[in-house]
Amino acid sequence: MKLIALLFLFNLQVTASVYSQRISLTATNTPLREVLQTVRKQSGYSFFVESDNLRDSKPVNLSLMENSVPEALDKIFENQPFTYTIENNVIVVTRKLRTNLSAADFLTFDNGGPDSTKVVYVQGSVRDDKGQPLVGVSIRIKGGGTGTVTKADGTYSLKTNAAATLVFSYIGYLSREIKASQGEVDVVLKQLNTALDQVQVIAYGTTTKRFSTGNIATVSAEVIERQPVSNPLLALQGRVPGMFIQQMTGNSAGNVIINIQGINSLAQGTSPFFVIDGVPFPPVNSDPTMMSGAISGNGGSTLTYINPSDIESITVLKDADATSIYGSRAANGAILITTKKGKPGNTRVDVDLQTSWGKIPRQIKMLNSQEYIALRKEAKKNDNAAITVADFDINGDWDTTRYTNWQKELVGGTSHLTNMQAGLSGGTDRTQFLIKGGYLKETTVYPGDQSATKENVHISLNHRSSNQKFSFNFSGTYLQDDNKMINTDLMINALLLVPPLSPPLYNNDGSLNWGYSNRLNTYTFSNPLGPVLLSYQGNTNNTIANADISYRLLEGLELNTSLGYNKIQNTEILLTPQSAFTPRIVANLRSSSIANKTTASWIIEPKIKYKKDFNSNRLEILIGSTFQQNKNDGTLVRGRGFTNDAQIVNIANAPIISAIPYQILYRYEGVFGRINMNTKDKYIITLAGRRDGSSRFGSANRYMNFYSAAGSWIFSEEPLIKNSFPALSIGKIRLSYGTAGNDQIPDYAYLSLYQNIQTDIQYQSSIGMSPTGHSNPYLQWELTKKLNLGMDIGFLNNQILFTGNIYINRSSNQLLNYPLSIITGFQGVNKNLDATIENKGIELQLETTPIRRKNFSWNLSTNISFNKNKLIKFTDLDKSTFSQTYVIGQPTNISKVYPYIDVSPQTGLYEYRSADGKLTSSPNYLKDRTMLIDINPKYFGSISSTITFKGFTIDLLFQFVKKMALTNRLQLGLLGSMRAYPAVVEDRWHKPGDIATYQKASILDPNAYTAYNSMYYSSGAYEDASYISLRNLSISYAIPQSALKKLKLNSVRLFVQGQNIFTISSYFGISPESSSIYVLPPLRMISTGIHLNL
Repeated sequence: MKLIALLFLFNLQVTASVYSQRISLTATNTPLREVLQTVRKQSGYSFFVESDNLRDSKPVNLSLMENSVPEALDKIFENQPFTYTIENNVIVVTRKLRTNLSAADFLTFDNGGPDSTKVVYVQGSVRDDKGQPLVGVSIRIKGGGTGTVTKADGTYSLKTNAAATLVFSYIGYLSREIKASQGEVDVVLKQLNTALDQVQVIAYGTTTKRFSTGNIATVSAEVIERQPVSNPLLALQGRVPGMFIQQMTGNSAGNVIINIQGINSLAQGTSPFFVIDGVPFPPVNSDPTMMSGAISGNGGSTLTYINPSDIESITVLKDADATSIYGSRAANGAILITTKKGKPGNTRVDVDLQTSWGKIPRQIKMLNSQEYIALRKEAKKNDNAAITVADFDINGDWDTTRYTNWQKELVGGTSHLTNMQAGLSGGTDRTQFLIKGGYLKETTVYPGDQSATKENVHISLNHRSSNQKFSFNFSGTYLQDDNKMINTDLMINALLLVPPLSPPLYNNDGSLNWGYSNRLNTYTFSNPLGPVLLSYQGNTNNTIANADISYRLLEGLELNTSLGYNKIQNTEILLTPQSAFTPRIVANLRSSSIANKTTASWIIEPKIKYKKDFNSNRLEILIGSTFQQNKNDGTLVRGRGFTNDAQIVNIANAPIISAIPYQILYRYEGVFGRINMNTKDKYIITLAGRRDGSSRFGSANRYMNFYSAAGSWIFSEEPLIKNSFPALSIGKIRLSYGTAGNDQIPDYAYLSLYQNIQTDIQYQSSIGMSPTGHSNPYLQWELTKKLNLGMDIGFLNNQILFTGNIYINRSSNQLLNYPLSIITGFQGVNKNLDATIENKGIELQLETTPIRRKNFSWNLSTNISFNKNKLIKFTDLDKSTFSQTYVIGQPTNISKVYPYIDVSPQTGLYEYRSADGKLTSSPNYLKDRTMLIDINPKYFGSISSTITFKGFTIDLLFQFVKKMALTNRLQLGLLGSMRAYPAVVEDRWHKPGDIATYQKASILDPNAYTAYNSMYYSSGAYEDASYISLRNLSISYAIPQSALKKLKLNSVRLFVQGQNIFTISSYFGISPESSSIYVLPPLRMISTGIHLNL
C-alpha cells in the first residue's frame, strides 16, 4: 500500500508539457476534404464530418511547417464556415455557431409554420442509453444553419427558430431528429453495433477487429459486471470461442482450470500467459498459499486477488500472430487484463452496492437410516461375518431411529457476499484521473464463523501535455485479503464419511459430541465438525503498479518505456488442537504452523514505435526489449509435541520445530519487433519476431528465436464486391503462422538440487539434506508451431456478424520429468522427449441483432468450439515408462481401461472383457486394458441473449459442454462399510439371477475387493458429464433521467443477477463441471445491487 501511495503522490507532481503531432503541408486551391485527409494521415487523428457538411467549403490556400494540430486546424478553418473540437483523438467538424442572429436569419429555415421566425433558446444534455454523458456530439439544424457540439459534461445550448428540427449525431450512435422547443431538450442516443471498430488490446499496442490479422477475442467491463463472481476468469466462461474454463470448487479462492485451443504439453506449463496493464502476473493455477486454507479443491487461483470491478476489458490472444511477440511465455495463449482509466469530463462519483447469496445447486438423495442398516447387515451376511464391538451403528450403541441429512447440516448453509465499491474520476483532455476503493466480505455454506474479507484500491493517472509530445500513464492496484475460512472441505464428510444415523453433532453443553459409549467406555463417533476447531488465518496482499512513459522524438517516431512491478505476499497461521480429533486417538496431533510466501517480479520494456502514412499505405514498426525478474521465497515453520492445546498459540512452546525455507530466482530477457503494413485499408500484413533468454536453461540452450507472419484481405472493400453485394458490411480473410515456446519447468532443473530432510529426528539439532533431482544441463525449449485461418463476414451494417477460425497447433521437444529406476537414487530427471502433440480445431461465432428499434433491441450471439488433441509422435514410446500412459494417434488425456460389461448375475461381481474376449472379475492390468477413453471436451460453446426495452435490460447466457468424466460412483467404496451411501446403491446385486448396477455388498470378500478395484481402470469408471447450464442471468433497470433530476443524480441502475442458475445433465453427482463429490461444487449465486453515478 505504501508503494502505491508513494507512486501516486509522485505522479501528481507530473508537470511535463505535452506536445502535439506536427503538421506540414502546402495547399493551393485544394479542396478542404483533401486537406483534412492529409491532416488525418500526418496526425493519426480521426475525423467526424457529416456527409453534407463540406458542401459549402472553400478551397484552401496556405503553407504549414511543423505546426501543431490545433495550430494547423485554426489556420485551415480560418476562412471556412466551419469550426472543430478535439475529443479523444477525434476531430469533430461542425458549422460555426452564429451568435448575432436576427429574425431575418431564421427565415432561411422557414418551414411555413407560424413559428418560422420565432427565436428560441434550446439547451439540454445528450447521454447514452446507460445515462452516461456523451462528449462532442454534433448538433445541427436540419437543412443548414447554426450548429454546436456537446461539452465535456454532455450539455449544449444554441439559438434557433421554433420551427427548426435539431439533428443529433455521434460516432458509433444512431442519429436522432428532435423538434426544437424553448427550454430543456435532453436527448438519449442509442449505440450502433460497432463490434468491428471497437478497440482491441494486443501485445504492446491496440488494434480493431476490422484491421486485426490475429485470432483475438475481447470481453468488456459491461459483460464482466453482469456476473456476481469474485474471480474475473469465471466471467469469461462460455464467452470466448476456443477457451475452455472449468471451475474446480465452490470456494471462491479455489482453482480454475483454463485452456486455450487445447493442451499443448505432456506435463509442464499448460496455463496461458497473464498480463495486467503490461505487468506479467503469476499463472492462474499457481497456488498463492503454502497451506491452502479454504482453497480446498485442487489448489488456489491467483486471479482471485484481482477485483473484477477494476477491469475495463479482458483480451484473449490465441494464434501465433497475436502471441509470438511474447515468445516463450505465450505458447498456450495470452490473456491481457486492462484496468479502468479516468475519462475527460466533469468529476464524477460512481458507487456500487451489491449483496449476494449462495447455495449448493442440488443435493444427492442418500440412503435413509433403515436402508443403510439393511445394507450393513447384508454385507455382514454375504461375508459370513459377525457384528463386532466396533460396529457402533448396528450393535446397539447408536440410536437406529436417528436420521440426519448431512448435506443439509454440513454444506446446506447459505453463503453471503457483501460488495461495496466507490470511485472518483474525471479530468481534462490532457489529464485524467481515477481513484477507486472497495470492500468485500463473503462467507461459506459451511457451519461456523467462516469468512474472508477483501479491501482494494485502484488508482489511474494519465497525462499528455499540450503539444502532445510527452505522455505519462500510471496505474496501481492494491488488494488485501484476510481469509479465515476453514481449511478442510466438508463435502466429502457430507456425502461419503458420515452414516445417516450418526450421533448428534453437539452435546447438551454445546461442545462437540464424539459419541461416548458408557457400555464400551470409548468414543464411537468421528465428528465431521472437528476440522472447524482448527484455527486458520491467511493474509494475502497483492500489489500491481505500472508506469508507461512516451515521448515523440520526430514525426511518427516515439520512444516508450513501460515499468511494471507485482508483489503477492502471503502469511498463514494454522493451529491444530488435539480437541479437533476424536478423543480415542492417543497420538499427539497438536501442531502449530506458520508460513510466509512472497512472489515479487519487476519488468522493464523500452520500445521504439514508428508510424508513417504514404500514398495509400500506413506503416507501423515496433522494436523493443524485455528485462524481467521473478523472485519467490518463503518459509514454512512447524511446531509439534505440544503437551496441551493452550500451548499451540505460541510455536516457541513446541519441543520439536522444523523449518522449510526456499528461494527461487527466475530471470528472463528478450528483444522483439513487429512490422504492420496496411494498404488501402484492404491489405494488411504483420510480421513479428522475438529472441528470448531464460534462466531455466543451461548456457548451451539459454536463448531461442520465435517469429510469426500474418496477413488479412478485406475483400469487401474491392469495388466489384462492394458494388455487387451492397448488404455485405465486412468480408475479411485472415491467415497466420508462427512459433512460440515454453520454459515452464521447475527453476534450476539443469542443476543438481538438495533439500532438508523433514523429520522429527535430528542429529545434534541439525537437519540432514538429500538430493531432490538429477541435473540436466542440456535442457531445451519446448516449441509450438501455430497455423490459423480465419474469416469475418458481416451483413446489414454488421447486424449479422460471423467469425470463424480453423487452427492447427503442434508442440514438439516436450519437457517433462522422466521417471528413473529407484536404483539411481532419484525419482526422475527433467528432459526433452522427441514427442509432438497436435491440437486442431474449429471456432465458430455468430453475433446478430434481430431487432433494433428506438426503445427496443435484441442481440443474440452463439459460439461453438471443436478441438481434437492428438499425440502424433513419440520416439521409442513402447520402450519408455510412458508406454502404458500414451498411445500415438490418440489424445494425451486418454485413459487405457478394461472394457466394463456389467454386474455378473451369477457372482454379483463387476465383470470385464479380457484381451482374449473372456469375461472376468479380475482382469490383468498390463494385458487387458484394451479400450481408450478420452476425457477432453468434444465441443463446448454458449448461447447468449441481450434484450433492452426502454430502461430494462435482460441478459442471459447458456453454456454447453460435451465431455466424459470419472464417475462419482467410484468414490462409494465397497458396499457395506460404515459410511454414507447414495440411494442409487439400492440397485445392487442381492442374489443369483439379479440384474443390477452395483455389485454385491461385501467388505471382506477378496474377489469383491479385486472386482471393485478393477473398476477404477475400466470404462465403467467413466460416464457422460455433458451439460447445459444457465450460467448467467442479469436483469437491470435504469431509472429515467426525468425521475433523477430532482435527486440531482446522473444515473441510477438497479439490478438482479444470478450465476449457475440451473444445470441439465445426466451426470451422477452435484456438478458435472467439477466432476467430484470430494469438493464443494460451484455455488448457485443470486445477487441484487444498485449502481449510482453522482
